[in-house]
Amino acid sequence: MAQLQGVNINRLEGGLGRRSDNTDSVFALVSCMPLNSLNLNENEAVKLLQPSDAEALGVDPAYDANNSLLAHHHIS
Repeated sequence: MAQLQGVNINRLEGGLGRRSDNTDSVFALVSCMPLNSLNLNENEAVKLLQPSDAEALGVDPAYDANNSLLAHHHIS
């Protein structure tokens, strides 16, 4: 069996080695939920920066309760 090598950290000029902007801070939440009472279209990506953005689309605690979902719960 091969020997497991340890972690090799290469620091570039005291930083974390990032050379350019990247998408490390991007998170995608994919959900299967009824759209009949929402202001959303099927197969459409929506950028949400805060829970109030989802609430403006109709995804709120009442929507979760009426549809037995946890969509708003996971967003908030």
